Amino acid sequence: PALSPQAHRLTLEQLQRFFRHPSRALLHRLGLQLPQADDALDDTEPLLPSRRLRAALARRLLPAVLAGSDDAALLALAEAGTDWPGGVVGTQALQAELPWLRSHALALARHTRVPELPPHAATLDLQVNGQPWQLDVALSGLRPDGLLRHRYADAGAGDHIATWIDHLALCACAPAGVAGRSVWLGREGQFAYKACDEPIGPLQTLLGLYAQGQTEPLYFFPKSAWAWARGGRRLSPARGA
Repeated sequence: PALSPQAHRLTLEQLQRFFRHPSRALLHRLGLQLPQADDALDDTEPLLPSRRLRAALARRLLPAVLAGSDDAALLALAEAGTDWPGGVVGTQALQAELPWLRSHALALARHTRVPELPPHAATLDLQVNGQPWQLDVALSGLRPDGLLRHRYADAGAGDHIATWIDHLALCACAPAGVAGRSVWLGREGQFAYKACDEPIGPLQTLLGLYAQGQTEPLYFFPKSAWAWARGGRRLSPARGA
């Protein structure tokens, strides 16, 4: 008897990483690295916080915010570090940032009142262009009301893509007692996906695009595509991105 073809195997994390930057994934597959500028020490002191500095501040301050520290304690903790601009402008920016941190902490506390469930692992058997594929799924952040993802940052294209792929996998193999709903919490608020009744079809489509992107450039550019979608499907926001 003829042997059945061996299934292609992929992890959920590999699929997410691919769709964050398909062109880079193809170059890596070809063993190519684009030249990068040498890292150099920044010899100018920043006056205003960047996204990177906000993220670093949140990593230090969020535990204290969740523990109920007052503004004076948070300001002292922030000023004790080196990841925030100093001076009057830096202090004003920090005072303006604290309400955002508190709002994020309140939302996070509200969504994590119920203890997290153990991680869930499963393997999905799929068909892509007539070929067998296996998608290895590993999901953490599960609770009875669904999946929770959070990051103290403004939601970008990569956050939507990764959460959507997680959500499809959840709906395809949700463990007993877990709803097929996913929520992402960020600095500016949240977005959520309701249960998807037919997750296998979209997952197979994504795997087909992944397979195509292993042999030729996939003309999908996440940041400009997201700007196009958010901008009412007009070209000018996409060109700006």
